[in-house]
Amino acid sequence: MRKKCTTEEINYHVKICLDIANIVDRHGEKDKPYLDELGLGYRALSISLRRGVKAVIDLQDDYSKALEYQNYAEIREKSARDFLQEVFEDEYIDTINGEDKQKIKEFVQQLMKKWEE
Repeated sequence: MRKKCTTEEINYHVKICLDIANIVDRHGEKDKPYLDELGLGYRALSISLRRGVKAVIDLQDDYSKALEYQNYAEIREKSARDFLQEVFEDEYIDTINGEDKQKIKEFVQQLMKKWEE
């Protein structure tokens, strides 16, 4: 079974990637501008590492936003179900027929007109 990555593990990996990019830049400037084993110049390697780190950070941000949106959606759904329970004494009113829906719409429109007066 695959182990779930923790934020600490991801952050440590990001730190190592940034450290390697800095080491590659420093050594590439004075020792070896091209890494035969990787088929890359030192700048191409350090840039690639930093772009990968940025991609990880962007993914973490996207994940946090998705969790936030999910939380808001759950709150909105609960609020809607609570309203249905209070008004109709049933939170699952999917069985209301078209005629009854139309009557409810007309009633709501009348209420809204009263509020605007």
